[in-house]
Amino acid sequence: MRVRIAARVRIARRRVVEERIVFEKELGIIVPRAEVGRRTNATRRAIDARAREERRRERVVVGTDVRDVRHDDGPARSDEGRQLMTRAARRSVATLARVVDGFEGVAARAKDVYDALRRTGYAVVDDAVDADVARALVGEMRALADARAFRENRTVFARSDGARCELVKPGIFELETHAMTAAHATLAPRFSRMTGRGTPMRDALNETLTTRRLDGNPLTRASVKLQINDGRGGCFPLHFDGDQSLDSRVVTMLCYLNEDWRTEDGGELVYYPFPRRRVVVEPTFGRVVFFDARFGLHRVLPSKRERLCFTVWHFTESARPPHAPAPPGDDARSQMRALLHPGLRKHLAKLVLADEWATSIEESHDANSEVCAAALKTHWDEVGLISRVLSKHYPLGLERLAETMARDDGDQDVFADALDWFPED
Repeated sequence: MRVRIAARVRIARRRVVEERIVFEKELGIIVPRAEVGRRTNATRRAIDARAREERRRERVVVGTDVRDVRHDDGPARSDEGRQLMTRAARRSVATLARVVDGFEGVAARAKDVYDALRRTGYAVVDDAVDADVARALVGEMRALADARAFRENRTVFARSDGARCELVKPGIFELETHAMTAAHATLAPRFSRMTGRGTPMRDALNETLTTRRLDGNPLTRASVKLQINDGRGGCFPLHFDGDQSLDSRVVTMLCYLNEDWRTEDGGELVYYPFPRRRVVVEPTFGRVVFFDARFGLHRVLPSKRERLCFTVWHFTESARPPHAPAPPGDDARSQMRALLHPGLRKHLAKLVLADEWATSIEESHDANSEVCAAALKTHWDEVGLISRVLSKHYPLGLERLAETMARDDGDQDVFADALDWFPED
């Protein structure tokens, strides 16, 4: 009898593993109902050993020489002006040199860019653009501005009642190269070439990504957007560039073209490698920043002087379905690990950073407008829904995460083996 019961249990477990788990869709995120399997002790030991090695390599260094790429505690923490960078991130910035047609140095360092994306979620490349090429790009942007090619930034969103609204970001003017007229294209030959076939940056990224990504899904095209901030406080709220259910963007590349930029000029990129502390990056001349377009949460702070940059988004051939979150389990640690899966982490970040997110919406738009009020209502409705869903399915994980984040222990090494910054599945 016992043998028969044991056999049934083994069959049932195998069926669960084969069928994976039953999902329910709330909020457009996939929430697992049951846990599938347990890691063996050997697997746990291997993961712990890997985490210890990662902590050893990325021990935090405190210094004052890193002035414009810094880890920041954010508004909820005291800011003592410390500027922190891990040894690994510092090595990445030091070794990455220069990206398409005058940027070939970065193309030669695509492996380092990829490794930094996997390790920290972002890569910062200083002196990435030959100075003469950068000034030529500035000249092309000036010529396009004189030709009135730029348009005010407008974001279309759907309100909770289904109505579509346009949010205007004052002082932000943009131009996508695929929308340029033939006359405009003649004014910007370098920008026009950036989306062509066989660009060194995309070829180099593909060589690295397709040999390392599990799906081998290559980058097949690019989109370029030019941006001028008129320096009167224009900024962007917290956001993700891509949405796997809507488009196939994988990599975001930002390039800054601002000579003699000073800290007091503002306009910094703030990158949120949640749940670790945010990273503030100044938009200095020739600097390039890479991050995952799908899961890289970021914003731009108000700029007090004219700020020029352009973005290159790299796409795969088609959009892939959203990443399924890991099974939550019934203990605090496994639930916390599930919450830190990229598919859920982006929603968890919106919940934890809800107040800062709302403030960024107000700063980036006319806070007194009805459209901004509608955007804020949509934001808080989403936050409420995320809270209900995650509290229902991951209560122990949320408590464990809150306790861990409340400890002021740097980058919270307890997260080391749970974070996947550049998902490959």
